[in-house]
Amino acid sequence: MARKSDDDSVPLCPICGMAMVLVRIDPRVASFSELHTYRCFTCGDVRAIEHENTNYHPAPVQRGSV
Repeated sequence: MARKSDDDSVPLCPICGMAMVLVRIDPRVASFSELHTYRCFTCGDVRAIEHENTNYHPAPVQRGSV
């Protein structure tokens, strides 16, 4: 029987329906989003999901005199 997650931010395993556990975060690089890796400890499935960082604000471009 599949169990539902109480927290909407926790993905459910697409194979067995159990809540997956965040096991790794690869930081944002250049124009790529953060990559969150989740694992289901019930069936062993592993999924990587791009996570858009909403708090990211690029530094303003500073122009110097040439």
